[in-house]
Amino acid sequence: SFLLAYGLDVFGYMTFSLMIALLVRKGGLVIVGILMYTFIFDPMTSKFFEYFPYWFENARFLKDLLPVTALNNLIHIPFLKYAFQEIQDYVSFREVAIVLAWIAANIGLSLLILRKKDL
Repeated sequence: SFLLAYGLDVFGYMTFSLMIALLVRKGGLVIVGILMYTFIFDPMTSKFFEYFPYWFENARFLKDLLPVTALNNLIHIPFLKYAFQEIQDYVSFREVAIVLAWIAANIGLSLLILRKKDL
């Protein structure tokens, strides 16, 4: 099940990258934008929803719905300091459903962008 989840994870990243590449024409800007979103904007937004829930009622669940966070939550990778703790040995259906929804949204937005642009 982890191999299928990894394949779904990679396919999700590729559809996200395809959508960004169709939005921005320049290759360098696409790479920098994806890296900035993956390593800066998505984690900051996730931490914002996690640690500042007083802005919205019950806003903590929103952190799991962000695209890169949802892809990262699909397979939990323990760090070395957690080696002797219990780890997750299954893939949650909720996480798979969130990733499948993001894949469908990315493909749908990519098709919409392709139809609007005259290629």
